[in-house]
Amino acid sequence: MNNISRTEIILRVIFVRLMDNNSITYRGEQLEWPAVYLKMFSPMMIVVLITIGVDAWVEYSTGGLSPFFYKDLVTIGIIAFAYVLFLFKKIHKTMAINVTVYSIVIGIMALLPFRLDVEDFHFESYFLKVEIVLVILTYAIGILVNPWHILYLLILNLVFIAFCIYGMQGEYPIAKFIFYIMLMTCTSLLGYKLNRIFFDLNHQVSAANALIQSQNEDLKRTIAAKDQLFEILGHDLKAPFFHLSALLTLSDHTEDPEKKKEYKQMMKDAIKEGDQLVASILDWVDVQSTYMNFELHEGSVNEIVADTVLSEQIRAKLKDIQIETDIEPELRMQMDSQMMATVLRNIICNAVKYSHRNSTIQVVGKKGPDHIILQVIDKGIGMSEEIKNELFMYGKISTRVGTEQESGSGFGLNICKKMVENQNGTMDLQSVTGKGTTVTMRFPHAHG
Repeated sequence: MNNISRTEIILRVIFVRLMDNNSITYRGEQLEWPAVYLKMFSPMMIVVLITIGVDAWVEYSTGGLSPFFYKDLVTIGIIAFAYVLFLFKKIHKTMAINVTVYSIVIGIMALLPFRLDVEDFHFESYFLKVEIVLVILTYAIGILVNPWHILYLLILNLVFIAFCIYGMQGEYPIAKFIFYIMLMTCTSLLGYKLNRIFFDLNHQVSAANALIQSQNEDLKRTIAAKDQLFEILGHDLKAPFFHLSALLTLSDHTEDPEKKKEYKQMMKDAIKEGDQLVASILDWVDVQSTYMNFELHEGSVNEIVADTVLSEQIRAKLKDIQIETDIEPELRMQMDSQMMATVLRNIICNAVKYSHRNSTIQVVGKKGPDHIILQVIDKGIGMSEEIKNELFMYGKISTRVGTEQESGSGFGLNICKKMVENQNGTMDLQSVTGKGTTVTMRFPHAHG
């Protein structure tokens, strides 16, 4: 499993279960907050307010209306105001946390001179309490909001310790101050590391979720394609065989030579219709398959066009249509030859189907500044914007009869577009009703 430890797998599973819709910015991406933190936010704020309220009661009981009591009241007011703004959706949770943490920290530190003037003041117990509070708040704001706050609080703690050293005038060992500086620095670094692990896991889970979402969409498309295929097989594919059976029955029950000749021609048309439909379905199934195997190799555009045009000449001659080619010499591109032949065959077949008798179809190939450009141009019946938009609509089969009532499966251009994209190309078409259609394909230049 790509050398992922069991512990990391468990952490990822737990983290996925904690995901919610709220987000924060990390490495330029919007990532999600843990749902448990969001659900515990309000109780957490209430606990903080109650805790500071208890501290205010203790301060009032021991010192009356002292600066320390007023400090707690001011802190409670600031935090409560931030919490109310959050409840009315005026500020985000991160802002409420920032206000809470910094109001507590600055309040504790700002009253240090008053603490030093109090009789029977036990500096060590007070200092230890402040350091413990700072460690807890550093972890809270650093891990859940932004790692930069770890640095900010570390700097504030160094300033606080400097004032403590100055205020104590050597009454407290410097070695202990250094110990607490090192302790706070180490815990801050550990908090930063936990923050990185936390959000790296977040980043990986988000990427995994995106991949799962993409795979789910592919699976839905595959299932829809399969259902559509079964629908076609159950409806369109049986039509030619039904026609053949009916025509054979009619032919057996008539002695009229002209009728038999007509029925024979109709049977040929039914066989040809079934053959075209089966070929289109097989192409369509190949394109829809997730595991379709193909390889791109540099090949001659002239050769693939010449071979394809030759295979379509018989169809064109039946309608006295001329297929002209204008391909630049030595034009080469990266392609899968079989796939490219299918694309050209379908597009030229469509051009013949929807062109008028005695008309001309052009196949043009040239090297543009950025792409190899291939075009199939006809002067046939064209199409409206509505029909053009339906051609590439997923799950929509748009089919029309040709100029001489030729049938179609409705898959042609949809298949072609997917195959062109498989070869790193793009395909678009321009069409005007009554004036013809131009199908344009663009492919990257061949390497070298």
